[in-house]
Amino acid sequence: MWELAKATLLGIAQIFAVSFIGFVAAKYGVLDSHRNEVFSRILYCISSPALLLVKIGSALSIQVLVDFWPLPLFVAVNMLGAMGVSLLVAKIAKPPAHLKRMFVLCGSLPNFASIPYQLIDSMTGPGGALTSTAQNAKEVGLGYATVYISLSNVFMWIFFYNYLMGGPDAPIAPTPTDAKDAESSQTHDAEAKLLSDVEEGDVVSADGTIHAEFSVDEPTTSSETPGGAVLSSWRATAKQIGSRLLTPPTIVSVVAFAIALVPPVKGFIFPASAPLRPLADIGEMLGAASVPGLLLILGASFADMSLRRVQPLSMVIGCSTVRLVLMPLLGWATVVGMWRLRWLSDDPLLLFVLLIEFCTPTNIGVLMMAQMRGVGLREVATTMFWQYLASIITVSGFS
Repeated sequence: MWELAKATLLGIAQIFAVSFIGFVAAKYGVLDSHRNEVFSRILYCISSPALLLVKIGSALSIQVLVDFWPLPLFVAVNMLGAMGVSLLVAKIAKPPAHLKRMFVLCGSLPNFASIPYQLIDSMTGPGGALTSTAQNAKEVGLGYATVYISLSNVFMWIFFYNYLMGGPDAPIAPTPTDAKDAESSQTHDAEAKLLSDVEEGDVVSADGTIHAEFSVDEPTTSSETPGGAVLSSWRATAKQIGSRLLTPPTIVSVVAFAIALVPPVKGFIFPASAPLRPLADIGEMLGAASVPGLLLILGASFADMSLRRVQPLSMVIGCSTVRLVLMPLLGWATVVGMWRLRWLSDDPLLLFVLLIEFCTPTNIGVLMMAQMRGVGLREVATTMFWQYLASIITVSGFS
């Protein structure tokens, strides 16, 4: 247990060290809300898609999915199971209405990369508990984790990001300035509508009533008929769904997955001697900025956080309970249950990777989603701060 605790502490210490740089940058005015937004858009449109393209395209293949079939299954069980648990806990915790979907994302999406990598590296290194399980234990363990991460990224951006961006229960909480602007806009719209209703020959009385000299019934257009209204509604819905799906991470996830499943195309890009290997190298270079950039934004968000008064407490406690207590228990039950039923092999490295992916705190990528959605950035940062501190104990305990 001490070996796991040491590895977890080291991984989380690295996260907080980079975040601290972002915290200092925010305190000295280098990073502010506007720069954070611009920075997030760069990561969202360039760095993260590049990382997804390289990771998914290089790690996955038809043969990998066949040989490692438990991994796709456990990705779905982990993330959809966490979503169900988060929805149930949200009914008890009752987070603010505009944070409900953000609450669900914080509970549903685990840190499936940096912490598992750190734990695998420690457990398969010299003197590690899993070093003797295979001749090349570290490569095998990191290979399992890479496939798991690639599948999780596809799931996260195609399904969960679009879940956050849609739905009537995810409104952005208006600020007093927004409310004032909205009221002014409504007044202006009402005046404009009144003027647009006045036609030549009409008389407007003192109380604002319009008296028409005569009126001619206009023919009903096709868009005003019941069928036309339904068609317009369907078109608007389809356009809205399309706009949410056609985002840089989603598009790149689909493209990378398609490349990974077509061996001739994959062989043209990712092998060391491939003709288009320089493009993959450029993708790796751009993608390398993704995680450090997110950590800097996370640290900058800490600058507005109060350690004396945790707000909102319901979100911090609820999400932490899901990610650090309930999901590890579900992971133990699922992994051990399937192993006892002989549905999983006796490979300790595979069992370890499947288990630790249930035990990690919230994915740092949720912070970028909050920034792009424009809601819950401070609340997500506060939740992550306390979660990652507590995970030093919970991750080593459950793993």
